[in-house]
Amino acid sequence: MVPPPSVTPSPPRSATVHSRAPAALDSVFGPPLASPVVSKEVVDVFPIYKDGDVTIYCNWKDYTWKLHSTILIKTSPFFKELLASVPEAKKKHEGTRYKIRLVVYEKDPSDMRFRSFLMINQNEKNNALHEALNTNEFLGGYNDNNPPPFLQVYNNFFRIICGIEPKFTKDEKAEIFISEAVTLLLAGEQVSSVPAIRQVVETHFLRLGQTLWHHVCGRSEFWSYLAARLQSPIIFKDAMCHLIGRINTQDAINRQFMSQNELRRQILDLADKKAKELKQEKLKVQRNLIEHWPARMFHMQDGYQIPNRAVYGSDIYLYQARALVQQYISSAYLNNLHHCAPDGGARFYRTIGKAGDAYLAPKSETIENFFMNFSMSGKGKVCFLDALAVVKNEIAPLVEGLLKDCTHAKRNEGEEKLNWLTCVEISDEELPWTMD
Repeated sequence: MVPPPSVTPSPPRSATVHSRAPAALDSVFGPPLASPVVSKEVVDVFPIYKDGDVTIYCNWKDYTWKLHSTILIKTSPFFKELLASVPEAKKKHEGTRYKIRLVVYEKDPSDMRFRSFLMINQNEKNNALHEALNTNEFLGGYNDNNPPPFLQVYNNFFRIICGIEPKFTKDEKAEIFISEAVTLLLAGEQVSSVPAIRQVVETHFLRLGQTLWHHVCGRSEFWSYLAARLQSPIIFKDAMCHLIGRINTQDAINRQFMSQNELRRQILDLADKKAKELKQEKLKVQRNLIEHWPARMFHMQDGYQIPNRAVYGSDIYLYQARALVQQYISSAYLNNLHHCAPDGGARFYRTIGKAGDAYLAPKSETIENFFMNFSMSGKGKVCFLDALAVVKNEIAPLVEGLLKDCTHAKRNEGEEKLNWLTCVEISDEELPWTMD
């Protein structure tokens, strides 16, 4: 990408410049996902209405937007205030009533993604300033095939509020696409119009399908914060599944990033709260695994009929199988392979949940050693292995709640599983933008 060109100082104080500063992408959402290289294809159609009463000059060649003030006022408190700053006597009553120019971004002149807004009043002095600004800013580093980034940002913004589909760059990994959509969100915040663009931006994110969900999985801190800014429940809940699952694991979350402003701290507090609930659920499951008895081993007194030794003697293989399974589970606990493991116990719970030959397989060394110490006939071994399967199959459902996947990212068969659990659900009442 061509480096951002140098720019002239902001317009003189006599001009009315309005700017609300969205923080730079780096400081708000972490490192940018991709460089904002803009192609001509995503900015070549501008909303222009013949009966529009607001003309916005973008200071790039002859590109302009001609819009209806009613739409701007309805969708943006910022533009409502800006348009109200023009005295009634200076408004034209036919044609363009308001003239606005995009000028150097007042908060950060080097950031070519955003612009400040200059209201051009209807008098000769400001008209002269208006003409001077048309040639004052140096944008020589850009051309038709590489227009300045702000062109696409505000074009997409005005398209959305006018009911026209925005245009984003389509790249294979959607990194540029996501950066453009995030920048559009920041521009919406600049003019207090997030409610007007939220649904469209969210819809375009969701159209990415699995590409989106794998991005969310890889950068859950970024996406939990972005989703909260966008007020997208579906993206926020998915990101939080990963964020909560990673707490107290080897894939620890970036707490410094999550502590930099009030909203992030609110998200982090929610994640910590849910992580504590998840830990309590793990402890409950671990206790149930140790305490579980197969239903077939229960023998209740029926009237005066009391189970005798022969009844319990027939359960010998179940007793042996249960003892061996409990030994396996206890060994895992003593080796910190449960909730204290680097993966938060994910591998252990998945092994128990899979049952079958996932552990204590018939040909395993443990079983072979068991048969050496407790010699049995061939039929006895078959009975024992059947009893072992009964015990493993009965405890498998105990971990189902921990193994539930509340995310949307799908993994191919044989693909390595995540190093954390994704079973925690966020209720609508817990969403940061509804908690107040």
